[in-house]
Amino acid sequence: MSDDLHKKIKYLWVYSASNKWVVSWHERLIKRRRERGYDVIGFCNTPLSMQRRWLPFPELDRRWKGGDPKLLSMYESLLDCLFDRDVLILYNGANLHPEFVKLLSILKVYSAGDDPESTEILTKPIAPAFDIHLVNNIACLGMYRSWGLKNVYFWPLGSLSTIDDVSDLTEESIIDVSKRKIPIVFLGGVTAWRKKRQKELMKYFPNAFVAGRGQPRGYISWNEMWQTYRNSQIGWNIHNSSGPINFRTYELPAYGVMQICDNKANLGKIYQLDKEVVGFDNINECIEKTHYYLDNKEEQREIALAGWCRWKKDYHPDQIWEVLINVVGKHYFENLERWRTSNPNEIKNVLKQKQNSGYFMVSIRDRITDAMSRVLKKI
Repeated sequence: MSDDLHKKIKYLWVYSASNKWVVSWHERLIKRRRERGYDVIGFCNTPLSMQRRWLPFPELDRRWKGGDPKLLSMYESLLDCLFDRDVLILYNGANLHPEFVKLLSILKVYSAGDDPESTEILTKPIAPAFDIHLVNNIACLGMYRSWGLKNVYFWPLGSLSTIDDVSDLTEESIIDVSKRKIPIVFLGGVTAWRKKRQKELMKYFPNAFVAGRGQPRGYISWNEMWQTYRNSQIGWNIHNSSGPINFRTYELPAYGVMQICDNKANLGKIYQLDKEVVGFDNINECIEKTHYYLDNKEEQREIALAGWCRWKKDYHPDQIWEVLINVVGKHYFENLERWRTSNPNEIKNVLKQKQNSGYFMVSIRDRITDAMSRVLKKI
């Protein structure tokens, strides 16, 4: 299908953002796509009025059924953006109630970085309301299909960084290990699921550069993160459970860091093992391979270079977008008579009726439960 045909489709990119930096990142990507001729506008579904939160489904469901003014106001604003659009893409998979989504008659695309820890409160209740499912976690394709969903595709998360962001890197600079003074890096927060494995690694590599929420170094700025990667040889990637799924999977190769990543079987479906990335199945294997590639720097740099080349070919944001539009375009043009632009005013009337129904009465018990849940997550 030609680019000109793809560029006739009008997209609404709906995303969750917990802070200003994430909002600006999405705005930058949207601007980049528009500069390339694609008709894309963005909408943030975690507004300040909702404390920039993505809502676990039980809370989202209570707010929807109760006619929560803040939630319905956000939906009305979304409808204003949707007026002339052909395709809605929900990136991050949150905050759109399935009953609201079913009111929309346009082509609806769902994407989420699924983890077993969040499936029941994020993906499973919402995903079936959509027409196409772009799954960031290759390990979860079978799970989506087991729900009876038909149009399920693997869609790599890709990196935060664009080709332009790493234009200073060359094959020569990546191969030259003397330019990389940090032997090992891990940039990510402490979580209950990976805390034990991190602790074991630090016993053997106490001088590794480790930063993030709950880590000894604490948070570092985004710019410091990019510069740290530029100066690093080996990067660990440890997931909560299944994967590979996170931005590190693609960000480390983008900066010429040789990645050592868990979930080896699924990692091998994304990269060539021991050629573009190194995988492990248990923490002892990670320790062994870290020692090996610290001692064998020529092999380390060859893998880092191959990973960087693979990222440039398949996993930077522009290429990730190409994958999306090819999938969406196929379904859109094959079923063109099915997709009709929704009438926002009709749907707004439904929302007003819901808000005016007087049902929005969240009990004190529910408020306390929600507050306790948020506190427990921070402990």
